[in-house]
Amino acid sequence: MNRPSVTRGFVRRRSNTGPGPNDDGQILPLVIAYALIILTLVVVVVDISAVHLQRQRLFSLTDGAALDAADALDRSRFYRDGIDQEAYQEAAEASAGDETAVVPLTDLTVRSSAERYLVTAAPLVRVAGVAVDQPTGSPDGVTAEVTLVGRATLPLFNFAAARWRDGVPIRATSRARALAAP
Repeated sequence: MNRPSVTRGFVRRRSNTGPGPNDDGQILPLVIAYALIILTLVVVVVDISAVHLQRQRLFSLTDGAALDAADALDRSRFYRDGIDQEAYQEAAEASAGDETAVVPLTDLTVRSSAERYLVTAAPLVRVAGVAVDQPTGSPDGVTAEVTLVGRATLPLFNFAAARWRDGVPIRATSRARALAAP
């Protein structure tokens, strides 16, 4: 039963509408804040995934360039010196006793082969600014080592981050050795 109470000349009624002040419209700021948090997370995950995928494409391109460069026989060295017996022994031991000769390589043949490979294969991998970098060559005369650099573009966040407006720099190195089979 509601009874009016008198306090200093004012009549105050007790109401049964519920405790506390009116909370109408308080959920909207919370919904907006959570939506912004979720949107930020989506943008970050999409951009990180895009960089990861472009990095994997660069690794695949580097592997292909190294395999192609491993077959780049240095003809002048091969006809002048023949097969390097020390390299032949190392390759035979590394390939579990397979009695095959290794293909002799030089830094120049590896680099030129990698550059020729990039002319045809780089446009297919959708990585910006792919180029041959150091160390690219043959450290031991039989192993082709290829290093490629490029830029991974951010699909959603590049407009806001001036540092990565041109893309995130990525780098990949691969090694390959070709054995000459009869």
